[in-house]
Amino acid sequence: MVYARVCQNSRLPAAAQSAAPRRQYSGAPVHEPSAHKDRLLGWLKEGQYRSRELTEIATYLNKHGLLQTGKEYCLLATALGKKYMWRGAVKLLSTLRGNAVQTDAYMCSNAVAACDTDGGAGWEHSVQIIMDMEINAMRRYEQVYNGAISACRKQQKWLNVLHLVNAMWSSGLETDAIACSNSVRSCQGALKWSISMDLLQRMSQRTQQPDFIAYASTISACGKARKWMLAMMLSAPDADLAAVPKCLFVFMTACGNSCPVHL
Repeated sequence: MVYARVCQNSRLPAAAQSAAPRRQYSGAPVHEPSAHKDRLLGWLKEGQYRSRELTEIATYLNKHGLLQTGKEYCLLATALGKKYMWRGAVKLLSTLRGNAVQTDAYMCSNAVAACDTDGGAGWEHSVQIIMDMEINAMRRYEQVYNGAISACRKQQKWLNVLHLVNAMWSSGLETDAIACSNSVRSCQGALKWSISMDLLQRMSQRTQQPDFIAYASTISACGKARKWMLAMMLSAPDADLAAVPKCLFVFMTACGNSCPVHL
């Protein structure tokens, strides 16, 4: 991302100055960058910014080294993600590391969440962030993996999804309902019905029981692959009887009139 022009020296970004009438401040203007920090962070908290303003604010805070805590970075990364400006969040995290600012799992999680926006366009960076966390022996939580799995699923990168799921299990983490459904859905999109079945079975054997979305995705994949009996067996999950009618509907929709199995 090419950052917009910012004002010279220690003045506020031009976009932030133009946004000043939205809030009223008393007292004479100050010229030390640190004195503007609270004002800019306040705008971020209230969501009173446009994309161009956000770019200039991010550049200003970074240029003057005003992002000194993980909480401040997460606030900015979340704002960037909401505007689909995930590149800015990734670049800022890299800059902080280069400036010897200690990053934590919460900061990495917000960067990965930003990569999950814009249709998961930043999936490669989300995977790289997790790899860096692993190299640096940083504790990884389910939320970090969920963001990367979601981004990879949106970009139909099912092999990367499988790698992330295995990495979760190797780290002693369990896949929750979000990771489970996203993993199976990624295989459905790639028409990998056998892998989808394997994932569903492995997850059923662990603490997290797959939800309706996971079952429906696998049924759909099996139906499209003309694996009628497998699709029918999955239409009656033992763990969630309430989902049986919906699963049966998915089965009939996926199989269509060509299915030789009659209900």
